[in-house]
Amino acid sequence: MIDLQSVIDEITAVLRTVDGVRFYDYGDNIDPPAVLVSPPTIDWEGYASQPTTATIQVFLVVGQTDRALPQLLKYLPLVSEALDGVENAVVRTANPTIFQAGNTDLPCYAISVEISL
Repeated sequence: MIDLQSVIDEITAVLRTVDGVRFYDYGDNIDPPAVLVSPPTIDWEGYASQPTTATIQVFLVVGQTDRALPQLLKYLPLVSEALDGVENAVVRTANPTIFQAGNTDLPCYAISVEISL
């Protein structure tokens, strides 16, 4: 079985290398453009078995400006490319949504990353 924390640490490390965006720990105050990683959703395939997959959301967040969409589209391939280098993890989807930072709703992509355990 793969150590989930090790994979999340590797994901965190590659996200810190993406040019133009700042990495934040989940729950921190953010200054967009930013990326942060949610706690994982963990799945079991059978009764009384070990977990088989985990899914995290990587939030790519930008400021609420007239440049929000161009910024999201600029950074999404960079973040996805960085995540492609993580062993045992695969980007599944990138869904546009809103990220609530304090009292502010910010445009973002929730990038779903599946981790094989």
